Amino acid sequence: MFRVVEPWQRRAGGHEPLTVAGHVADLHEILLSALQDGPVRLVGYSWGAMLALTYAARHPTEVDRVILI
Repeated sequence: MFRVVEPWQRRAGGHEPLTVAGHVADLHEILLSALQDGPVRLVGYSWGAMLALTYAARHPTEVDRVILI
């Protein structure tokens, strides 16, 4: 069994500059509920692949696998 979370990029158009670190923090906030079940598997395509790879590098104990397309 699995669950898919496909969030839109949030906080665009705000007063804070958009950064990779900001997107990683945002993804971590979104995945907090999923992390209760153990490490997650991330699938990323294009920009999402870079985001997934960066997230896995910064939170290695919370990621089981990374699939980059």
